[in-house]
This record gives sequence, structure tokens and C-alpha cells, in this order.
Amino acid sequence: MKRLTEKILRMHDQPDTAEVNVLVEDDSYIRDLNRDYRGVDSATDVLSFALNDPGDDSFDFDPDRSLLGDIVISLDTARRQAAELGHSVNMELLHLLCHGTLHLLGYDHMKPKDRRRMFALHKQILAEFLSDEGCDSAACDDWYMDK
Repeated sequence: MKRLTEKILRMHDQPDTAEVNVLVEDDSYIRDLNRDYRGVDSATDVLSFALNDPGDDSFDFDPDRSLLGDIVISLDTARRQAAELGHSVNMELLHLLCHGTLHLLGYDHMKPKDRRRMFALHKQILAEFLSDEGCDSAACDDWYMDK
């Protein structure tokens, strides 16, 4: 997970000091966060909490800030999604980490154009990462968000 995060940050010209906190929790934990921060009282697979958002005037943007934010992943949901898609839990965790990291970097998928852009980049990053790691990148095509 660390190597994937580092690859994404390097691709986006983040400083070597850039940091991301990653928490892998259960559905109960992420449901509480989802309810408290998004007003959605259900578990989800991944949440990102950016600490340095240049598009949001409520943030004190500092391009040299080391900590970009937090990513919280539900292991329970990752296990279910992996089983549904027929790939490993580790592969699902990589997908969720990639997705969460892209959110920290300002990507979103609320509009169709933004969704296509973010998910195309997601697939590219994962395919390159898996190739670099000597793994089959075919699992990039089976991620649930593309359906």
C-alpha cells in the first residue's frame, strides 16, 4: 500500500515529504464517520479527509504541507466487494487506496466528465503499479465503480 501511495504522489508532483494516513477499519467505524461527516448513515468502502484542499477557501492552503490527509478504508466492505468481483481482498484494498488518494489530490466523480477522468486515471495508475510489481493488471478492469 505504501508503494502505491508513493507512486500516486510522485505522479502528481507532490514533495518527497508528503504524507497520507491510512486507517483500515470495520463497517461500524466507517459508518460512524460517514454519518458524522457526510450525513449518510451507512457504511461505505472508503472515505478521504483532505487537509490541504486548494479549491476550498476554508482551508489554509500550504503547498509545502507534509500531511495531505486521511484515508479510511472499511475492511469489511473491501472483503464483500472483493468476493463479489472475484478478486483478492488485497487487490480491492489497492483499488480503494488509489481511489482515496486521488480524492486527497482533488479528484472527484460527481459529474460524468470528472468521473471519466478520475476512473481512467485510476485504471492507468493501478495497471502501471501492478505491472511494476510483476502482477497481472487485468483486475483493474473488474472494479465495481466502473459498473
